[in-house]
Amino acid sequence: MGEICRHEVAALFQMNDLMLSGFFENSQTKFNQSHSVVRMRQVTKQMMRLFTSEQIMKAAEEIAHKKHCDITIKEGDTLAANVKVNGQEFPVVLKQNEERFF
Repeated sequence: MGEICRHEVAALFQMNDLMLSGFFENSQTKFNQSHSVVRMRQVTKQMMRLFTSEQIMKAAEEIAHKKHCDITIKEGDTLAANVKVNGQEFPVVLKQNEERFF
């Protein structure tokens, strides 16, 4: 979605090679995405689908329909909310930066 340096490209190629070789098949892998950042020009359903799996989109739609979300900040270029899932609360922040990306 933006510029990418050769080091990032090399890391992505290496990760792809490891995945294709089956390196991760016999190991338990857990990803902590608490600091993940996605840059988007617009926050739309189509853009969200681009960055998530179908399973995650279905779960997100269920959460949205059940209204398990408390908006804490809604001003200017920032939207923050606490999302409740299975008894846990997760902070979510959507913010537009100086380059007008979310």
